[in-house]
Amino acid sequence: MLTPRHLYFKALQCLRQFAALRTRTDTTTSRAKAPELPSNYINQDRAPLYQLALSSPIKSRLLIARHLYKLRNFHSAAAIAKTCDFLSLTPKDAIFVIQCLASSNAGTEADYKLWAILRQNDFRFEERLIPSLCDRIRLSGFSVDQKLSLLRQLSSNTPQTAGETAQESIIWCEYKIKARAGIPFCIFDHAQRSGLKFFLRAIPQLKISGHHGFVVNRLQELYRDNGSEDFSVIAALAEHVPDWLSKNESVFRSVAHRHLNHPAALDVLGRLRRISPMEDLFFDCVTVQKSLFPTVSVFVQDGILRALIRNELIEEATSLTDAVYLPNTVLPRLNLAGYRFLCTDDYASAKDCFYEALEQDPSDNFAALGLRFALPRTNNDMTAILDVRDKIGYGTGSFGRTGICSEGGAPLAELTISLLMSGKHYTQGVSTKRYHWKALKQHFGSRFLNYELLPADATGKSLFVIGDDGVGDEIRAAQFYGQLLERFGRVTISCDPRLVNLFRASFPGISFIPVTRRHKGRQIAFRQNEQRLYGFTQRSAELLTDQCRPLLESSDFIILSQALFSAILPGTWLNPRRDPICCL
Repeated sequence: MLTPRHLYFKALQCLRQFAALRTRTDTTTSRAKAPELPSNYINQDRAPLYQLALSSPIKSRLLIARHLYKLRNFHSAAAIAKTCDFLSLTPKDAIFVIQCLASSNAGTEADYKLWAILRQNDFRFEERLIPSLCDRIRLSGFSVDQKLSLLRQLSSNTPQTAGETAQESIIWCEYKIKARAGIPFCIFDHAQRSGLKFFLRAIPQLKISGHHGFVVNRLQELYRDNGSEDFSVIAALAEHVPDWLSKNESVFRSVAHRHLNHPAALDVLGRLRRISPMEDLFFDCVTVQKSLFPTVSVFVQDGILRALIRNELIEEATSLTDAVYLPNTVLPRLNLAGYRFLCTDDYASAKDCFYEALEQDPSDNFAALGLRFALPRTNNDMTAILDVRDKIGYGTGSFGRTGICSEGGAPLAELTISLLMSGKHYTQGVSTKRYHWKALKQHFGSRFLNYELLPADATGKSLFVIGDDGVGDEIRAAQFYGQLLERFGRVTISCDPRLVNLFRASFPGISFIPVTRRHKGRQIAFRQNEQRLYGFTQRSAELLTDQCRPLLESSDFIILSQALFSAILPGTWLNPRRDPICCL
């Protein structure tokens, strides 16, 4: 077991290594070494590169596939990878081929090859290959038990003298597999066991689990040691430690200015731009990135465009694509063209652009969003995106499989969104959320109404309503709160702290508990010693603190506020035999 002192020094050593990679100022190359393709091929479109690969020897063929993969052209990279003689490849190249297949829509073939290479090498691999191999196991289509078994075999054949990266990768993947499957875990214990690399990745989870104080103390110790020279340290402090930025703004600016030419800085500052003193620094970074754009490599251009899109600077990104020629392997170019076609009501052209980008990278959320807008405007149903997913899948999000479902039958968000937006399938869309609350259902049994009807006679019974989703969704669900008082003897509802006074004044008979919730895209500083609801899933911890546990345990019934739509409105509960996942 690592002592806090050992954990600290391991953290310091690894964070310096991490920072050295993250803050590299050479923007003429990508983070990884650029493929050594001839310069006249690097800026080629996808079709000529594919034809060149088919007529090249294996080594050059894989080089082209890696070039396409780095630009997230997963579909074309997989098509090239399939032409290679898998049994003749080195373990490193074999893992890359598996990665290509799983990132596209050839997940079953990827799993077959993964099993083959594991058995062929008797689970013994070079240390540098362990992290990639762990990811391949985690993102495979094997069952949870099979994945954990493969990781255990890999771990038992990895020498104890192996470096921290290999051991921590195994532990991290085990945690991610269990978390996705809803298996309870103690994130803090994992962090204590595995050291910094897990710690860095796990900062949000540690905060959600109530260990915000641990995160604050460690980051402050790292800053006191060498933080003024480490952009990664001060960026973490600015994001995760309340009030640090306001007290150390000059320090942050002086360090950040040295890294404004790195695409990673654009994302870091983009997350902080809501803080008014940081907005001008963010746009300074945008200006620097735009000035560098014509001179940097195609990989850095791709990274800059993606960062601008993530920060919703669509017009700035579009102006860059107008000024510089980019091959169609740069998928943001296609997405920006699709966006422009949407704005000019050319929906057919927009659909083609977004589809091409999404086919290459099924995990491209911007392309998926654009396609959801374009398809209904070209005489397709609102759920037509699901037909697209039946052909291309979600990449590693669906383990390389086509279709609309994820692990354990839990639907991915696009099913829910498509059904909700269709109008006629609204109730089915709401009900698909029930798959994400299996851990609560298993623990509380029939007391947890997982998108089920409220009992007809609950006189004298108590109900706990978990406020979920955004503030607007809570207000919309409040239309049912008055009816709850008519059915139950006691009603308790958790809510966003900003709504507690409004709700208490509107429904004096209901007990409202203000609970700070974490939403995607919203910076929230939890109280330092606040313990989140642990033992279920991360989503449960985001919604509730552990102070709510006694109320949950003592309530006769528990329900999510958004589940009230299908639990109260008569005749709207989905017939289990007409499950939307089956009928679609």
